[in-house]
Amino acid sequence: MIQRLKSWILNPKYTLLFLPLVPLSYIWGFIVALRRWLYEKKILPSYRSKVPVISIGNITSGGTGKTPFIDLLLDRLNGAAVVSRGYGAQCTGNVTAKGTEIIKKTDHDETRLLAQHHPQTLFALSKSKKEAVCAVEKDARLILLDDGFQHFQVQRDLDVVVLNALDLFGNGYVLPRGILRESKKALKNADLIVLNYATDSAVEQVRVYSDAPIICCKPVVTGYIDALTSKPVQRPNRVVLVSAIGSPESFQKTVESEGITVFERFDFPDHSKIDFSRIDMKGADSLLISEKDWVRQTLPEKTIIVAQMKLKVLSGEEHLEMVTNIR
Repeated sequence: MIQRLKSWILNPKYTLLFLPLVPLSYIWGFIVALRRWLYEKKILPSYRSKVPVISIGNITSGGTGKTPFIDLLLDRLNGAAVVSRGYGAQCTGNVTAKGTEIIKKTDHDETRLLAQHHPQTLFALSKSKKEAVCAVEKDARLILLDDGFQHFQVQRDLDVVVLNALDLFGNGYVLPRGILRESKKALKNADLIVLNYATDSAVEQVRVYSDAPIICCKPVVTGYIDALTSKPVQRPNRVVLVSAIGSPESFQKTVESEGITVFERFDFPDHSKIDFSRIDMKGADSLLISEKDWVRQTLPEKTIIVAQMKLKVLSGEEHLEMVTNIR
């Protein structure tokens, strides 16, 4: 339903219908900009952690690839902790634990995915990111603050913004008329930009608003496993694609780049439970889901294959030193 509503809002045919949302977009954009200014001028207080804090954020709603980039960083960093609000999780309250234990304590899909890949990493989930930072800073060399670009109560040593070139700025409007969380001009505050599905055109558009170094990336499939047995399987040929992630379009593009035919795609709201009873195989070999969905969903007894993915750096590898060398 959310994906359908998004497509309606962004469809030029419905511009007049959603015209009343335009003033709300300006009001929201003003509020976010004012809030950022109040924290920058230290009129509102913010917390300085005892260890470096790196924010991995974005300026749009929906999936841009923050989690794959955090995954990439954890492959290269020692002693990093991950702090998240845990959006979409059913558990409440503060949760702090290493990867092997955090999986037992939360159903937050992004945390569970990262914990599977990095079982020794320390994670903290809390509605108050400041409290989560305080909970892990004594045991971490640095902190990765998930979705922190619009969160100002914790000071950052580095602001990384992740963008998806497949839907870079949407229709250019701030919420609720568009997908922007704040004005594109906010990109001037980024220290580093990660551009997924990067193209020359997308780089040029970003350069209008920011001089920050750009790392160009794309997600690649690293393997396929059986969802019930976790055993490796061969690449499927014809699939029904099912997901409850922020950008199912990006997932489909990555899958099709592997030579897989997608018969049909079923999209569920990000972080939600998938109703597999609604899925019709339609002659496909199997259902294909993302690893992010696999770590959280209750799976039925049917042929389901999981696409395992990692982020591949296409250019700008040298800019990762801004993160890996931070002290």
